[in-house]
Amino acid sequence: MQEARDVSQVIITGLPGAGKEHVLNSLTESTVVEGISISPARGSPFRIMRFEDIQIRMIKAPVAEGEDRGLLLKDTRACADLVIIIIDLSREPLSQVRSSLQGLVGCGVEPKARAFGEIAFGQRSQSILIVGNKDDVAGANNNWYILHSQYAMHFPMIAISAREGRGMADLKKVIYELVGVIRIYLKDMSSDVAQDKPLMLRKGTTVKELFQSMHKRDLCPRLNYAIIWNPDRCAGQRAGKKHVLQDKDVVEFHLF
Repeated sequence: MQEARDVSQVIITGLPGAGKEHVLNSLTESTVVEGISISPARGSPFRIMRFEDIQIRMIKAPVAEGEDRGLLLKDTRACADLVIIIIDLSREPLSQVRSSLQGLVGCGVEPKARAFGEIAFGQRSQSILIVGNKDDVAGANNNWYILHSQYAMHFPMIAISAREGRGMADLKKVIYELVGVIRIYLKDMSSDVAQDKPLMLRKGTTVKELFQSMHKRDLCPRLNYAIIWNPDRCAGQRAGKKHVLQDKDVVEFHLF
């Protein structure tokens, strides 16, 4: 059953010197939040990336030997919706990707990709985004071409410069698209206005699954249908229990 939640969670990783901290600073608020944990075991600090009207938790996790790579990744892998690998475009890129992927696999994270022979996959499939950082430096264009030619068929990719702020808005949009969630706004029958704060649901969630995630089991059989509004698609459309919800749907439940 799908569960409604407040935020999605993303891990940023990569080798030393790739610019993980610069990327994180450019994406998020500068304050490190410690009160709520992405990791149920350790209470790891994270930062908040805002995209339109939602928040996405971002946490930096090293993968290199000597950086305690497994400590954080093993704790957070089950909670993360996406892993971002930061690549330094001022240096040879292919070995950076290989080392990062091998580090993930060593922590039991299986990158979601089409056929990829060299990597011995782990146990948990995980969405991956490769981010080429420092695309403003000499040699970056050639290294991006090499990187893109080798890995674009396997993983989504984007080039940025965290230092110059170039590509950061596009990166935020790509992150939101890849975490695999939609925003749903609830509306009560007695009100003309939907709630301001959206619920975050997995793509593919149905009306029935949303209702089940919010109510006790004995109330679920009373669900009859929903009325749905969407600024891009419809206004007051009646939808059955199996109707698949879309991003930005406003949902009003009707019971027997």
